[in-house]
Amino acid sequence: MYFINYVPFTFDEVESVASEDPEVIKEANGNRMYTDDELYKFHSYLTEEECSPLLFDMDDQLQNPQDLPID
Repeated sequence: MYFINYVPFTFDEVESVASEDPEVIKEANGNRMYTDDELYKFHSYLTEEECSPLLFDMDDQLQNPQDLPID
């Protein structure tokens, strides 16, 4: 999961091998689960504020743009 100021905006799919790894399961179970509806609302908010790195060039506004997903 990727966040901007604690607002989630996208996530990486977990490979099937990793999804069976006990350490990955333990880490995932220790974090909050988001519904599709919640992610849609968060993304809509970021879009309205022109802060979604999926839609807008954020390189000048972010402290660590190198950590964003490539897509």
